[in-house]
Amino acid sequence: MQHISPRKIYYLKYHTLLIIMAGGALVFGIWLAIYLQSIAMAIFYLLVTAYLYWCQTLRIVTYPNGISYYNMGLYTIHSSWDNIDRIDLVNFRLLGKQRCIILRNGAKLGPWTDIALAVSREQRGRIIPIPRFSGFGKYEELVQDIKRYAPHVTGLE
Repeated sequence: MQHISPRKIYYLKYHTLLIIMAGGALVFGIWLAIYLQSIAMAIFYLLVTAYLYWCQTLRIVTYPNGISYYNMGLYTIHSSWDNIDRIDLVNFRLLGKQRCIILRNGAKLGPWTDIALAVSREQRGRIIPIPRFSGFGKYEELVQDIKRYAPHVTGLE
C-alpha cells in the first residue's frame, strides 16, 4: 500500500535550471577570484549566485487545511481553504496582470512581506500569485488541489 502525503509542493517550472545556473555562477565567481584576481567581478557573480538560489525557493505548498506561498522570503502568506474567494487577474507593478488566488480576508503573513513592492499595500495578505504559463510546474495538479480542497472557488479553468 502506497502512502500519499497530503502536503504537496509546487516549485517554479525552471527550478532545476535555476539551481544549475546558481552553481555555474558560483564556480565562475570563484574562478574569477582565483585566476583573474578580479574581486569586483567575483563579488558580482557571488551576488548572482545568491539571487538565483534565492529565486529557486519560490513555491506553493498545499495542505488539507490550507495553502502557503513562499516568494524568496519577501512575500510569504498562509491561508485556510475557506478563506479563498476566487481566482482572478490582479495588476502587479512592472509585471502587468497575473493570475492570483484572491482571499476574502487578510491572511497570516511572513515577517518580510512589507518589502514586496510588486503588489499594493492593500493587496498584500489578500493574494497568492499562480501564473499559469510562466510560473509553476504541475499547474494542472495545483488546480486540482484547489478544486479538491476549495470546491467553492470560482475562476478556475
